[in-house]
Amino acid sequence: MKKGFTLIELLAIILILAIIALIATPIVLNIIEDSRKSASKSAAGMVLSATHDYYATEYMRNMGEFTEYTCSISDKTGCPEVLLRGDRPDTAVISVSTDGTVNGSVTFGKYTYYYCDNSLSEIDCGSIKTSVQIGYTNPLSKNNCENVKCALDELFEEFN
Repeated sequence: MKKGFTLIELLAIILILAIIALIATPIVLNIIEDSRKSASKSAAGMVLSATHDYYATEYMRNMGEFTEYTCSISDKTGCPEVLLRGDRPDTAVISVSTDGTVNGSVTFGKYTYYYCDNSLSEIDCGSIKTSVQIGYTNPLSKNNCENVKCALDELFEEFN
């Protein structure tokens, strides 16, 4: 009596393994892609944090005054004043207003993130001027609001 597998049994096992590989490969590739996206979003958050640190340091060094700051990064070089730890972005444009509000964009590989009034977003806010860039004025405001908080407070007062 011979022990072993026949050719048909071996082909069936190979076929089953091939089907499992076809099912598992896209799942593994999606996991890898999600981790890359998550890593770039985390790195974009670190750039925002480093920019806030730069603002705080300069604000304290200049006794409560800060001059608007804009810098750009291309080919992973630029913005020497902002101390970036970890991955440097491939490209970035960072603008810090006198009140510390950060606007701009940062790109890591194929992922681009945007800074819209200090918040990190995957949606481009560059074509829509942020409230800080337009200095928000509402000509219909009863209290002559010149910022978003004032306008929202006024709006909520109308509903109460």
